[in-house]
Amino acid sequence: MKTAYKFRMYPNRLQEAQLDLTLETCRHLYNTALADRKNAYETEGISRSYEDQAAMLTVERENGNFLGIYAHCLQDVLRRLDKSFKAFFRRVKAGENPGYPRFKGRGWYKSFTYPDSETGYKMEGSKLTLSKIGTIRIFKHREVEGKIKTCTIKKDLLGHWYAVLVAEIEDAPAVEPTTTAGVDVGLKSLITTSAGESIQYPRNYIQLEEKLAAAQRSLSRKKRGSANRLKAKAKVAKISKRIQNLRDEFLHQVSRKLVDSADIIVFENLNINGMLKNHHLAKHIQDHAWG
Repeated sequence: MKTAYKFRMYPNRLQEAQLDLTLETCRHLYNTALADRKNAYETEGISRSYEDQAAMLTVERENGNFLGIYAHCLQDVLRRLDKSFKAFFRRVKAGENPGYPRFKGRGWYKSFTYPDSETGYKMEGSKLTLSKIGTIRIFKHREVEGKIKTCTIKKDLLGHWYAVLVAEIEDAPAVEPTTTAGVDVGLKSLITTSAGESIQYPRNYIQLEEKLAAAQRSLSRKKRGSANRLKAKAKVAKISKRIQNLRDEFLHQVSRKLVDSADIIVFENLNINGMLKNHHLAKHIQDHAWG
């Protein structure tokens, strides 16, 4: 079984510049590889594979390109693109809306991954060492259990950096269930259990909706590319992050309480995407985050 640990990173100015450079280089490589696949198919009828593009990347590095970036991070970018195309073809075959992979504009590529721990990264105490970047202080709020398999570095809209470590742990031993709980989700009450207990949702989005709308209106009036627009954008991101943090904290507390209450928990099967088409309720459904 795999589990993820997310830790806030505190890089110095030089490290932050290197992180930004790595992220931007990965975005550039993603767009270049996507354009190569698109052009190869349209002009020659050739479908590029991950192996084809990985070989081309090796040649580029031998010619002196991408030398400041850890090679396995670049290879993971090509794997990410390959997964996008495989998902695209799978949706085409299934008759769904296929959604062709998109080029990533500035600000739309937010993470890169170290797929191995042997040479790519190492964590010792509250220090995380990344190849080609250095040793960065992290806020390690809990111990990591199991063997770490991958390390993904993410940047949020506020410019904060996070390390997401995916670890592999042993599956919990199966036990004979003795208690069962049924859960009904709703809007008046977030959940009502089969035991008759109800938990109210604090409506975090509704409480900050006017403040967020005012910040968004202010952002829309700012000139594109200006310093004031960047400040307004950061203000919108800060309010959105606040809503997300409050919601996540509350839902984690509720889910922990549910998990501790029974061995088997049964939820109703809702078509949430279909219910979101009701414009009178969509805002409240999204705020309650049933999914």
